[in-house]
Amino acid sequence: MPTPGFGDAAVDGAMLRHRHAVLNGVPKRYSFSRNPITSNIETLTRGKTLYEEHCTVCHGAHGLGDGELAADLEIKPTDISYIQLTTTSVAGFVYWAIADGGEPIASPMPAFRDEMTSDEIWSVIHFMRNGFRATP
Repeated sequence: MPTPGFGDAAVDGAMLRHRHAVLNGVPKRYSFSRNPITSNIETLTRGKTLYEEHCTVCHGAHGLGDGELAADLEIKPTDISYIQLTTTSVAGFVYWAIADGGEPIASPMPAFRDEMTSDEIWSVIHFMRNGFRATP
């Protein structure tokens, strides 16, 4: 039986990213990051728009990993709905996951550091943390 995360098609990106973080740590440029922008209606609306544009197709409307392309991927999209329940101590981890995408863990998630500005990534994080809603 393969080790989870190494050739197991049933594994999802969360397991791979967690394993990578445990073995290698979160890159220093992200590890102590805190969201510098305020959560308000404008930020949440921008985050929703960006999430719908870049994330829904794989992660689904509510972050469950059930987007329309999810079934076709060998490494399943992570259920990111848990993000709405987490504390700010993992902000750097979430930012890293979005900015660097699947590059560090060899998953098909694209890196968004060149697609979105830092404030846009933080807006998406605010939207997810707000229960995938654009209203405060």
